[in-house]
Amino acid sequence: MSALKAFNCGASIVAYLKNGHHYGMTCAWAMMTDYSGIAMLLGGQAQTSQNLEVGMKVGVSSLASDQAEISRAFGRGHSESIDKFALADMEIKGEMALVKGAKVKMECTVTRIEQFEGNDKLVFLSVDTFEQDDNKEFLYGYDPLAY
Repeated sequence: MSALKAFNCGASIVAYLKNGHHYGMTCAWAMMTDYSGIAMLLGGQAQTSQNLEVGMKVGVSSLASDQAEISRAFGRGHSESIDKFALADMEIKGEMALVKGAKVKMECTVTRIEQFEGNDKLVFLSVDTFEQDDNKEFLYGYDPLAY
């Protein structure tokens, strides 16, 4: 198995199912904490971050360079008013949701959530397993087309 190369200032989608509802959002503030761990800073206003809990299984998809429209779509609106899973071709694995065609698809477990003033959350995740397409480039997270 190759080493995880999850982020390159990229745009990533965190997505999951909870109580029969689809949650998903775009995150540009993510980093690897080691070869089997990542951290993501998620806005406190986002319903996706509000419904996360330690122990949950979530999908994290680091998008490929040709997936800017998916990044924009998942970044608009709230999950309880828009079915974000209808905005992209999704792969559902239990309660985890992954974007098909992503550069890296990670099946993760939430291990810790730190809440900050203003309700933003730094979410730590263990990467349980991943698929990586070395033939694709990352979507550059600072590209205005991604937001």
